Amino acid sequence: MSNDMLNEYEYDVCLSFAGEQRYFVEAVAEGLRKVGIRVFYDGYERAALWGKDLYTSQLGVWTRGSLLCPVRVS
Repeated sequence: MSNDMLNEYEYDVCLSFAGEQRYFVEAVAEGLRKVGIRVFYDGYERAALWGKDLYTSQLGVWTRGSLLCPVRVS
């Protein structure tokens, strides 16, 4: 995949998970950031998400704003 294609996304990866998975997913997000991957993790976006409908505001990230969106299912 070319760099131009990668750059059209705001994030390389967005992380989708159930609330009880937060500690695990936060560790994954930190690991990804440390190696230079642009990651959407809601914990990093608290101020931007404040007062918004989370489903609506995150839907764009899940569907068009990220190259990959792995889902942590519990």
